[in-house]
Amino acid sequence: MITKIQYQHFETGEFTGIKSRNCEETIRLIQAFPWEQQRDQLEVTLTGPSITIEGPNRDFLKLSLYHQDKFILYYLNGNKKVYARIFNHYTQVVPLIRGFFKTGVIDHTGFARAHFPFQKVRSHFKTRFFLYRPKKAAIFGLLCLWLFFLYFTLVIFSFAMTDPNADSRKMTTLAIVLCFLSVMLIMLTALFVNHYWVITGKILILSRGIDIFYYGAKKAPRLYHKKDVVELVTMARRSVNDHGRLVWVRINFLNGESINISCLLIRYHTLFSKFPGIPQRSEQRLLPFIRSSRRMIN
Repeated sequence: MITKIQYQHFETGEFTGIKSRNCEETIRLIQAFPWEQQRDQLEVTLTGPSITIEGPNRDFLKLSLYHQDKFILYYLNGNKKVYARIFNHYTQVVPLIRGFFKTGVIDHTGFARAHFPFQKVRSHFKTRFFLYRPKKAAIFGLLCLWLFFLYFTLVIFSFAMTDPNADSRKMTTLAIVLCFLSVMLIMLTALFVNHYWVITGKILILSRGIDIFYYGAKKAPRLYHKKDVVELVTMARRSVNDHGRLVWVRINFLNGESINISCLLIRYHTLFSKFPGIPQRSEQRLLPFIRSSRRMIN
């Protein structure tokens, strides 16, 4: 069966060591797992330090840490119902695992139904591929919204200019305001097109717990290591953390190389959450146009 590993600080659906293993290999994997080291700052949730086994019937077994030096075994059946049982030591789970490999079903004796309201429980067991690429529908919708505001501004301007009751001072003020808004909308549209042009054909494969990540052309993205990252620099209109989509982040590496990632590809807070402990700072740009990354292989 497919078995996989999850460590502390991994994201929901993030696993490593994904491999087809037999029963004895799986037991050795459980024995070799650093259970006690992973207890530090433990939070008992469906995502956490664990070994997961994918069953033959779209079901899963997940051995995880529990309070008071205990362990908990979760079983997710094909109907997305979760059952759980607490053990004093992981060795007590071995007979159940042997039976699961032998028969493909789990003995529910001693298990209790576990409820996780408002959670997609299957996402905690199923492997997620953390791939980020341009979402054309969302990008097109955002562009249409800006173009609509530009059109609306021009319509108001045209009606105001043809109003016979408007005096010259009001007309001049309105013309200045509408021209300013039109220029801003045009610049934002140009900024949007710039970001979209840079990310077209690019993908980002990045998760929080695993050191390596990929960025570049979708057919051959380049591999990078988080351990080589020295800082993250945000290019935005203001130096606060409520940035929108039209900002970009420069990732600087030890060797002097850098890559530029638009937040049109991945949200700002999502990106930064995947680099815990990495120094970060901001640089203010009135219009944060993005350029191609230096010495990046595409």
